[in-house]
Amino acid sequence: TAGLLARFGSDGDPLEFSPAQENFYLVAVAELGEDVVGVGEGVGGTYWAGRLDAEGTAVWSTTGPTSGVHALTVLPDGRVLAAITNLSQTTDMMTFDPDGTLLASEALPRAGVEIYDMLVLDDGDLVMAGAENVSGSHCWLGRLDADNTLVWEISFAEAGGQSQCRTVDLAPDGSLVASGG
Repeated sequence: TAGLLARFGSDGDPLEFSPAQENFYLVAVAELGEDVVGVGEGVGGTYWAGRLDAEGTAVWSTTGPTSGVHALTVLPDGRVLAAITNLSQTTDMMTFDPDGTLLASEALPRAGVEIYDMLVLDDGDLVMAGAENVSGSHCWLGRLDADNTLVWEISFAEAGGQSQCRTVDLAPDGSLVASGG
């Protein structure tokens, strides 16, 4: 199997369909100039991270062991940040330059959290939405500064419920809006 990358015009007309990477399915993608960067999961507990040109050809790609891949964002300077859960169930915040060189791989300073969405704020901080896995699953939000320091975090769930925050966005008034279930 191969991940599928599809592009559509603003009018909904299909522009292109292309396989992304053999034996991986794409989980998250973002624009990087004319190209697309993405992360995905593959068979046998592996992740794929890479950059695809407009024709779907890999400009760069890398793989490694994982137990989960969920989120990716492009930072204002063009670096690519991917949240990849490693085999010891810690989320690694992996930073690549636009050409695919791994610049840093730092553990999220909070164990037991899977990241599903990331939002870069104007001040460079990163807000993350995900799930905290402690006696069930709770919705988790956190904010990292540029030094990978956890500025704040909050975890919540409905009484007796299983919750995961899947998305986070910035409202016009500057507040954060998270959703999931």
